[in-house]
Amino acid sequence: MAITPDELDKLNKELEIALDNKDSYEAFKRENFPVNSTRDAVQAYCIRLFEKFNLFDVIAAESGMLNNGPDDTHYRGRVMEKALNGHFDGRPEKDFPWGELKCAETKSNSSTELQQIITCGVIFTAVRKPEYNIVTDYYKSHFFTKMEDTLLITYFKDGRLGKEVNNVCTFSIRDPRWASRLKEDWESIRDEMILAIEGERNGTVVRKRSGICKSDSGTGPRSKSRRPNGLLGIRNDSVIITPQFFREIISAQ
Repeated sequence: MAITPDELDKLNKELEIALDNKDSYEAFKRENFPVNSTRDAVQAYCIRLFEKFNLFDVIAAESGMLNNGPDDTHYRGRVMEKALNGHFDGRPEKDFPWGELKCAETKSNSSTELQQIITCGVIFTAVRKPEYNIVTDYYKSHFFTKMEDTLLITYFKDGRLGKEVNNVCTFSIRDPRWASRLKEDWESIRDEMILAIEGERNGTVVRKRSGICKSDSGTGPRSKSRRPNGLLGIRNDSVIITPQFFREIISAQ
């Protein structure tokens, strides 16, 4: 959903406030950013960072703006890559040598209920539709290599003005609490995508704007995954983290 003119106006007013903290933020980063960046070291830095600053302070200092146009609703997450010395270039690989960064909104009254879908990359890379680079081995999949170790930052949703961070946590998809269940869910997604590709080739499946796989319903109260364990889902032919898996991640901290 695009940002409304009223929300853009509010963001511009928030920008003026946040830019007042630019000098103190930059000093904090110079003095505290870990020399040897590991997932856990960056997590510890972020916990300290968001005790002192909010998300708008960081984004404004790093980029000079809080959005990149009315249709860009993922700007804050991308700029956080820059703030943590990541790629900031939209490449499909993981964001840092130590792993992946995900930023997402939670509902305004809960730090454990997602408001925004967390996507984890395409199921298979399209060479040219309907041709795909099909990977059948979970451990060689785009999902596994990208999400093997992840830093997750969430913030309360308040229209388009979500800025107060409420979770800074990490998770590994190798964690025995969910490793085998994630593998089973991904393999279910893999099999569905393969069938959909074959169906598109023989004319029994028609590609929609949302892709050739049926998307799961998202983050609402009736949302549910069609996977065996309910941890992963599909959205626009990409893998997503379900609200159930998100709750498990937060409760494991």
